[in-house]
Amino acid sequence: MPYTIKYIAKTVIESGYSPIEISEILRTEVFPVVESNLRHPAGECWGFKLDWLEETILGTGKRQTAEQQSSTAQFIREDSSKVCVYLPAGFAK
Repeated sequence: MPYTIKYIAKTVIESGYSPIEISEILRTEVFPVVESNLRHPAGECWGFKLDWLEETILGTGKRQTAEQQSSTAQFIREDSSKVCVYLPAGFAK
């Protein structure tokens, strides 16, 4: 898990997106696609296929945002704080 967290932080930094943009992408693009997996007790332990994830995130359709799923949003905030340890100060919340 620590390797995954460091990898996520490295990817965020290398993306070139600002802290505000990263937060918006997480809330409105990524979360709606993976939120059902986050709520499932077993979840996807092998990761998502990149092609599928990109197609689904970039696709159209009505989705919930992180604010609309409060229990899952709390889960995301807790994991995000673990990633923020490895990010520059502007990314920490």
